[in-house]
Amino acid sequence: MGTSCEGLQLLRLGGNAFEGGVPEAWAALRCLRTLSLERNRLAGDVGVWLWPALRGMAALLHLDVGGNAFAGALPTGLAEAAPRLRTLRAGGNRLSGPIPDALGSLPALAVLELQNNGGLSGPIPPSLCECEALETLCLNGNALTGPLPWGLCFYLPKLRQLFLAGNQLSGEIPDSIGQLGALEALNLGRNRFRGAIPVDALGHCGALRSLCLHPNAFELTERELVGVGERLKARFGNKLSFLLPKASDTDAQLTEGHALLRAAPRSGSPSPNKMLLLDGGGGGGRAVASPPPPIGLMR
Repeated sequence: MGTSCEGLQLLRLGGNAFEGGVPEAWAALRCLRTLSLERNRLAGDVGVWLWPALRGMAALLHLDVGGNAFAGALPTGLAEAAPRLRTLRAGGNRLSGPIPDALGSLPALAVLELQNNGGLSGPIPPSLCECEALETLCLNGNALTGPLPWGLCFYLPKLRQLFLAGNQLSGEIPDSIGQLGALEALNLGRNRFRGAIPVDALGHCGALRSLCLHPNAFELTERELVGVGERLKARFGNKLSFLLPKASDTDAQLTEGHALLRAAPRSGSPSPNKMLLLDGGGGGGRAVASPPPPIGLMR
């Protein structure tokens, strides 16, 4: 793109068959606010074939590269390069390594979707609790470990969707989950959470409509789990659909015929009008056999 495009503010190229990487020359698009490249066949190390193009986009608000085949670690300098970022969608790629702590320095970040990468590992950064504008946090289908940070629940008053299924998270669900008054959908299934289910705390999540805790390693008897279901029904009535494990945690127990439905994942945010995205298997582009050329988008 030449100098005549330097004032461009919106660029949407999603849903095509572009291959290769993002041209470094795009760093000259200093006025760009929205960059959508989702559902293509872009590939290569994100630090080589994407990051150089982003470094000059200081005005960027919305970035969607989901459903491609980018690999490698998320750039630690993204927050510094695009400090006004509100939306970051990079699900359905092949990203690996830790989630950068620096993402916590994005005060306007409302949507963070890194689901179905498979290789993202390490703990959930406690620094994300500083993203007070966060409404959707989707990290399911990765290899994240450690506990659910206490502050992540306590300091995010606008959080509506929390999807952490299909990781290796452990420990107890913190009582601070009850501080998420705007929470509508919570999926912690397919992890290693143990201990008690904080029913009283969940009861404070008055907007909650979808809850999935199956399967995990909760140390509860069958009678205790039935009691959990009854207390949830007493608090939310028919407004809440929930999925709890049986005491053996080998089968699922549904209450009142309410089943959590598997929504077909897009690279972007799950619709608030649909049920939870339960696990991995989301979209992703095919990788090219050799390192992608920097002009691959032009194909």
